[in-house]
Amino acid sequence: MISNGRTLLLSLVAASVLLAVAPGQALAWTWERQGRPTSVTYSHDFNGACVGCDLSSRNLNGARFSGGNFYRTQFNSAQLRRAALRGSNFSQARFDHADLSSAELRGSNFSQASFIGAVMPRASLIGANLERTNFSGATLERAEFTGANLDRARLVGVSAERAVFAGANLQRAEMG
Repeated sequence: MISNGRTLLLSLVAASVLLAVAPGQALAWTWERQGRPTSVTYSHDFNGACVGCDLSSRNLNGARFSGGNFYRTQFNSAQLRRAALRGSNFSQARFDHADLSSAELRGSNFSQASFIGAVMPRASLIGANLERTNFSGATLERAEFTGANLDRARLVGVSAERAVFAGANLQRAEMG
């Protein structure tokens, strides 16, 4: 409590975490017993860390992740339409069956991530590190992979009509 005429009450109950992102902005996660946030509050253009978090089935449409660490975080079946996931670490994260329609994933690290069955039409993955990433069964129509690293990526059973792979590294990528 602050006694300058204003009252600020910040309650961190057992498994609550507050991550400061910039003056006046914050990302707050309130945890259930099993490691899954019961609520996620975010402001646009945040950064921070949520390593190994479970954000599956959450509505994160329009969220802006930048400069954060989301290593091994679960985004399975999450709604991330028009979200911006820029300049962050999402290595080994799982986006299986997530909706990333028109999402911007530029310049982030998604090495060994999983996008099995993800819906990603018009997604921008320009310059992203997608080494050993699994896109099996994903919808990638009109997605842009210009300059992306897809070395050893798995692109089996994808729907990629009009997707752009100009300048992308597809060495040892599995396609079919």
